[in-house]
This record gives sequence, C-alpha cells and structure tokens, in this order.
Amino acid sequence: MNNFYRTLGLSSLLSVIMAGCGATENREADRPDWNFDKSEITDTGAASTEKLNVDVYLDVTGSMEGFSVPGQSDFGNFVDDIESTCQNTWKKTDIKYFKYGSRVDSISRSEFVSAKNDKAIFTDKTLNNKTDFANTIKNTDPKRVSILITDLFYNNNDINSVVGTIKEQCIQKGIEIGVVGVSSAFNGSVGDLGQGVSRLTVNAQRPLFALVFGDKTNIDLLFRSLQNKPYITGNRFLILANKPTESFDIALEKDRKSKSINRSSLPKKQLESYGTVFAFTMKEREKEALLHLDMTLLMDKSMPDFTEKNIKAQVFKRKISGKDSVAADGDIRLENLKISGDKVTADIKLNNADPEGIFSYAVYLTMDNTVPLAMPKWIKDISTDSIDGVQAGKTLNLEKLLTDIATSHATAKQPKIAKFYIYLEKK
Repeated sequence: MNNFYRTLGLSSLLSVIMAGCGATENREADRPDWNFDKSEITDTGAASTEKLNVDVYLDVTGSMEGFSVPGQSDFGNFVDDIESTCQNTWKKTDIKYFKYGSRVDSISRSEFVSAKNDKAIFTDKTLNNKTDFANTIKNTDPKRVSILITDLFYNNNDINSVVGTIKEQCIQKGIEIGVVGVSSAFNGSVGDLGQGVSRLTVNAQRPLFALVFGDKTNIDLLFRSLQNKPYITGNRFLILANKPTESFDIALEKDRKSKSINRSSLPKKQLESYGTVFAFTMKEREKEALLHLDMTLLMDKSMPDFTEKNIKAQVFKRKISGKDSVAADGDIRLENLKISGDKVTADIKLNNADPEGIFSYAVYLTMDNTVPLAMPKWIKDISTDSIDGVQAGKTLNLEKLLTDIATSHATAKQPKIAKFYIYLEKK
C-alpha cells in the first residue's frame, strides 16, 4: 500500500511539473506582440449607406441674412442639395432641421427651405445677435452627421472660444470634422468685426460653408456626393481625420555605407505578410547603424497640406523576453526626410547601446502638433484679416480659425500616418 501511494504521489508531482512547463510554454507563445497589421493606421470601417440620422443647422445670425435673395442663388442650391444629397447617399435618412444663433431652435423643413428667398428667418432679434456655438454642437456624435450651414465669420476674440468648444465637444469624443466651401451672391451686412467697426455693408460674392461633424466614412460619402455640383468649383473640401492615411507601403534596408548592421530573416515566417516588419542583426560591440526608408503614402486628398516638418517619429521598444514596452524616441531618429508627391524617403539612424539580446521596435510616423498644418490654397484665397478684405467678400480670419482647429485635432488625436517594426538581434 505504501509503494502504491508513493508511486501515485510521484506521478502527481511529475504531472504538476509537466503542466507547469506546458503553461510556461503557452504563456510565452501567447505573449502579446505588436499590432503589425496596417489597419491600425488605415482602417476607418466599411462605408454604410443604410440609415443615418442627420441634423442640419442653419446659422441665422445677422451676417447670413444677405445670402437670402430673390430668385436662384448658389446659397439656395446648397440648401436644396444638402437634403437631396443626404437622401441619395443613405437609403433611410432621418433629417432634422434647426436654426441657431444665441440659442438653438428646432424648425420644419419648409422653414429651412424658405431661407433661400425669405429673409424672415434671419430677423428674429432675440436670435440673430450672437452665436451660442457650444450649445449648437453639444449633440454631435460620431454615429450621426451634423451639418452647420454658416459663414464661419469670427473675430480674433471669438476664435479661441470656438476652437476650445470644438475640441471639447467633438475632437475629444473622436468626432471628425469636414468643411465644404461654396460662394454665393451676398447683399447685406456683416458684424462682429472688431477693430472698432460694428457692421459693414457687403455687396459681393461671399463664401459660406457646410461645417460637418461625424466620422470620416460618412463625411467622405457626403463629399463624394457634393463634389460634382457645378457651384462647388475645384476641390473645396477639407477633412480633419483621426486616420488620414488611405494606404502605405514601406521598404526598409540597411544603408550601403553602414557596415555595422545586416539584414536577417524574420523570427516568424508569417510576419512577412504584414509588409511592415523588418529584421536586422548587429554585433554586440556596435552602437549605431544607418537604415534607409522608402515609402509610398496615399493620404485622404481633402487633408490639409503637410511637409517634412509636420512628421515626427514616435518609437517604442521591447526586449523579446519582456512584455512591457518603453518609449525609445532616442533610439531611432528620422534624418533627411523628403516628400515628393506620394513618395517619402528618409534615413533612419539607429542607436542601440544594449548588450546582446533580441529587441523589437515599433516606429510610428505621426503628425507633429508643434508645426501647424498648411491650409489648402482655396482657403487661403478666401481668407482675410482686414476690413477691406471683408468688404471684397472674403471671410475674416478663416485661415487662422481652421489652422487652430487642425492644430487642436493633431494635439488631441496625434494622427498616425504610417508605421513599421524592427527586430534587432545583438550577438
């Protein structure tokens, strides 16, 4: 009997040991790794043309009244097309209409449409004297589309408040932003100019806009439906997207002059399919190496313009045997970055003073929020900071307003435009 229990106990002990070994192996096999897939950068979800709730807000402050004229106008066409475009884009569209100024009031479709030719909607003195922008956009949501038809006319004192409100109510909630520009005949006055001028008479073609809040997929669908309208000349669209990249392809090789590093095989064959992972070896005594990056980058065509100065590298490092990553911007630096059309090239300077081991790096190319994005030419052409420019039909401080919104978006969301991974073995 004793021998039986002794044998049983030994068998149980061996089972526990083997199970422990198996668990260790499974834990290592299941160890979380980087997200190598490109969809982390490019995936915005499949476009849906099913039901969508749309809220349309008409700015009825005094500076919009002059767009309401007898007969046909591009303002009138725009009012008509907002509704028809939504209905043609999404199969089941629930559209609600509002007018806004010092407060937000729900209105009927007929009252909304009447704004084309009837100035009555703009003459409520309890509503048209100022803009409560925060109250207007408080119900924005990434699962619906909110469209504000407005002239985006703000003096310097108001811009910070508007930008702060958009950041708090929209950007921080993940809501993306689009702008469509239209020009229409205007005969009226504009106010809130600052510079000691209360109101100014304007009789000229003047810009107005659809300021759109939602997600990139739905904003792009709306843009595509509007882009062939004859009164929207050129590519008068702007989008601030959390994932602005449509696609990217990366090649990473050692620089010919760099003798301290060599290309090697990936640790797992299946990593090749991602197209973002590269492996190299270095002697333990080596500390520096030079790599060369070639990339084809396709961005959303409605994104603000950017240059080499707008891109920075955000780097994370992990030892293969460890689970946690650490920031390692000093280990990998971009040098001689150049952009030509959809082609991006750069030298990658690698610094690793670690002893022997296997290390992996995740390198994200992100928007540098310390360098403002450049607004497209169409926005610059219709923006002004002078009274004379306003009288000629331009929009006061438009470029500054949209630049500040873009900077706020880049700061809050830190959009990533591409990524790659480096496995480095030091031996």
